[in-house]
Amino acid sequence: MADRSERVFDNPETLFEDRDWKLAIIAVLAIVTFAFVLVIPLVLRGSYPEAMGDAAKKQTVVPPAPLLQTDPPADLEDFRAEEEARLNSYGWVDRSKGIVHIPITRAMTELAAKGIPDFPKGKP
Repeated sequence: MADRSERVFDNPETLFEDRDWKLAIIAVLAIVTFAFVLVIPLVLRGSYPEAMGDAAKKQTVVPPAPLLQTDPPADLEDFRAEEEARLNSYGWVDRSKGIVHIPITRAMTELAAKGIPDFPKGKP
């Protein structure tokens, strides 16, 4: 293997790191890191002793199952059929107050005949 001084003489403008980290510093950092990896869980277990007891508890409340839409096209068709039935039928909105709903075509015919109060009239 070529010596460093030989490489420098072969190519004098090449620079390289001539200093290395001391092995003692790397060893101390490795030991400190290893100690933290071992000690921190023990410190946490000592600080929060009840946390480990909670981990083994069974679930007491069972959440409800999700309500999934199994047939979206049929659901949309049913929804639109209900809307059409409501738009084209008579029915009570509030029986105690005497409020009803009427078919949309009849409501539009009556509105066109009577007009909307306080709404500007169109020019013929």
